[in-house]
Amino acid sequence: MIDAIEKTIRTQGLFSAATPVVAMVSGGSDSTALAYLISDLYKRGLVGQPAILHVNHLLRGEDAYADQRFVEKLAAHLEIPFFSCEIDVAALAKATGGG
Repeated sequence: MIDAIEKTIRTQGLFSAATPVVAMVSGGSDSTALAYLISDLYKRGLVGQPAILHVNHLLRGEDAYADQRFVEKLAAHLEIPFFSCEIDVAALAKATGGG
């Protein structure tokens, strides 16, 4: 699969080694696979410096913090810079009249 992605990137000129890539990683299987993919693409010189961003929406208590810790450890394992933030989505929805 990675070879097909590499071929597409090269033939379509989608990225270069100077193109930084930011992946939003929740900790679920899809975004975890994405983190591994951008790590591989970076190692192959197909994209520039990757970064991983995790947003804790503060909706699931300790489970949300466990996801955040998992993503932070994943980023460290992949040697990709990690950034996170917390957004109190429930409070924001209440303040703005959202549901």
